[in-house]
Amino acid sequence: MSCTKCLAPNNHDPRIFGDPFGFDPEFALADWPVFFVRASIKERRERAYWRLPPEPILTKVRAHFQRRGYQPQAVAPGAEVVTLEGQVAASAALAIFLSLLTLLGLGCLALVLSLAAPEWGPWVWGLPALAPLAGAFYWRGAQRPEIVQIALKADGRLGIEAHRDEIRQLQTALPDLGAPETVFKI
Repeated sequence: MSCTKCLAPNNHDPRIFGDPFGFDPEFALADWPVFFVRASIKERRERAYWRLPPEPILTKVRAHFQRRGYQPQAVAPGAEVVTLEGQVAASAALAIFLSLLTLLGLGCLALVLSLAAPEWGPWVWGLPALAPLAGAFYWRGAQRPEIVQIALKADGRLGIEAHRDEIRQLQTALPDLGAPETVFKI
C-alpha cells in the first residue's frame, strides 16, 4: 500500500482510518454530555460503620445532622434506628457549570456535524441552544428529600446510611469520630 492511497480523499478503509470495533468519535462526542448531566443527579448512598463509639459521639452525630437541616422522622423501637429527613438543595454553580459544559459539547458536535454532513445545512448550529436544558434538568432532579439513618448495632457499632457527601461532611465536622471501619456503596 502506498502513501498516496493513505492520503487520498474519502478513503474510508477501516484498517487505516477506523476502529475495527466500530468506535465512532462523533457518537462519543454526542454521548458524554448526556451521561455527565444524568450522573449529576444520581443518588450516591453509602453505609458506614464505626467501632464502639462513646455515648457523647452519638449525641454529636445527631446534633450535626440537625444543624444541617435534618429533622427526626421515625425512631424504630428496639432496633435503635433513628431516621432523619432533610431537603437537598440544588447548586446554582453546578447548574451553570453543566450548562456551559453542555454548550461546549454541543458546539463541538455541531462543528463535527457541519463538516461531516454539510448537506444538513446551518441547522446543526442550533444544537448549542439546547444547552440550558442541561441546567434545568439538573435543577429539577437535584432538589429532592434526603434520608439519613443512624443505627446503633447490637455489637456496639455505629452505622450511618446517607449520601456519601453527608458522610464526608460528618467526618470533617467530627474528627474524633475517626475513619469508618467499613463502608458499603448502596
